[in-house]
Amino acid sequence: MIQEYDIGVLCLLETHISGDRALGVARRISLDKSFMMHANGQVGGIWCMLNSQLWQLEVMEHSSQYIHLKILKGALSWFCIFVYASPRTQGRVALWGDLRRLAGQINGPWHLMGEFNAVLRQHERVGGSVNACIRGDNAFKDFVNRYHLMDLGYTGAPFTWHRGNVFERLDRSLASYEWRILFPNAALNHLNPLKSDHAPILLRL
Repeated sequence: MIQEYDIGVLCLLETHISGDRALGVARRISLDKSFMMHANGQVGGIWCMLNSQLWQLEVMEHSSQYIHLKILKGALSWFCIFVYASPRTQGRVALWGDLRRLAGQINGPWHLMGEFNAVLRQHERVGGSVNACIRGDNAFKDFVNRYHLMDLGYTGAPFTWHRGNVFERLDRSLASYEWRILFPNAALNHLNPLKSDHAPILLRL
């Protein structure tokens, strides 16, 4: 996939592994630099990997639910937050608080990308219990609206996750107005799922 799509920065979420096993897997991926938030047992995990000949990343802050980066590519620079939101509504409360704090500190173009475990619009979820998800969805919507973030949209299948008869668009990219001006042609693709219940998402600048 890295060669097929000419990927320069790769973020893997919910890796479920840590320690020597994680390092062994990372070494087999053809990107030469990495920053890894290891899984806690079988829970979570965020890996950020890159081709350092083309990209430079500075890790600003991190937690079990995000990695906040400054990205440099040639003469361009911007901020990126890779997100793996807890599947539990209560577990995401701390994440929204951290993201609000970071949004208040960022000075420049920024975007977020990853698995938010919530949807912005009703049609982004089919099946399952709607009422059980409303609280978590509203907290996500409030964050997006407060900071006037733009959903980059997508091409491909409408959902990025499914289990049984439940289909949801849990993975996306959001951007500030300044970031969208910097990358007016940026587009997000929903790729075909591999060995996962999530579909990979590909951001082309």
